[in-house]
Amino acid sequence: MRPWLLGLLPTLFFFSCHRFEPPELSFYHWKGRMAFDRADSLMAAGMGVSDLHVRFFDVDWDTGRRAAVPLSVVSGKGEDFCHGGPIVPVVFLTNDCFLNLDSTGSADLAEKVADGIRKVRESRFGDSPAFAEWQIDCDWTPKSRDRFFVFLEKLKTLADGAEITCTVRLHQYRDRSTNGIPPVARGLLMCYNVAEATDEKARNSVFDPEIVRAYLDAPPYPVPLDIALPIFSWGALFRDHRFAGLLNPLPRDTSLLAPEEGFWHRVKRDTVIEGLLLRKGDRLRGDFATVEDLEQVAVFLRKKKNLGAKKIIFYHWDKNLIRFNESSEIVRIYRLFL
Repeated sequence: MRPWLLGLLPTLFFFSCHRFEPPELSFYHWKGRMAFDRADSLMAAGMGVSDLHVRFFDVDWDTGRRAAVPLSVVSGKGEDFCHGGPIVPVVFLTNDCFLNLDSTGSADLAEKVADGIRKVRESRFGDSPAFAEWQIDCDWTPKSRDRFFVFLEKLKTLADGAEITCTVRLHQYRDRSTNGIPPVARGLLMCYNVAEATDEKARNSVFDPEIVRAYLDAPPYPVPLDIALPIFSWGALFRDHRFAGLLNPLPRDTSLLAPEEGFWHRVKRDTVIEGLLLRKGDRLRGDFATVEDLEQVAVFLRKKKNLGAKKIIFYHWDKNLIRFNESSEIVRIYRLFL
């Protein structure tokens, strides 16, 4: 073998052992009842979905009881949940929990959340194997971060060997000096809910590529981050320039609405949708991610190689949302990361 070729061997070996690992395609399942039938399963298989992040329950602060309490525990039977692939349990905790608890209380809450995850697994999934990952979703703040981080550290010791991950919102990514870095091996960057739905001046409260790029104009994050993108929508209703309610999802009956500039529509006649009164002349902003906007952000994020994403997760799985957005378009956006 020639000497120059011998010199190349270590370099070739290095690159062969550090190949780019493409991220997997995943979805959130955020319904109150496990609803994933065989039609869902066939659709997911056709799209190449790897796993589902399933919301198990929420935890909120009960002022009357002075305690953090579980809410909206997922219902349904595991045998009706025909996913067939790995499941990641997700628990959403409000920031109020950690604003009202001390460090001891936060550690105690970790024990209760761990017990809650096990109970849902046992009652809904029977003899299924232990989950490889538990995900915690919380919009922590500088005031609550230390207690939230105590909670995460304690949960890691209770997770039956599962990896603990947590969501990282855009403001937490950018303002890390005040929000801190969560003590987890991996996070999930939530690239949606970029503005307050109640803000009439917002272009689009669900998704805006310019806002996403502005938040991410920061040095590399110390923790590897998966990426979450939206396929949901809602309608922010305004009457006389005041917020009047939220329609979730966005109404599909275009006969009720006259399109205006941007994402805005004008209500044509008085009507009631999902218990919300819409009056003639009200303005409705349709907040959702267009395919073009998702493509822009996907290309931008793909170039930010320092994120280290192993999963691209879309929020959230619903056959109607998938059909409206078209599964082929979702897959095409996902493939921009490959």
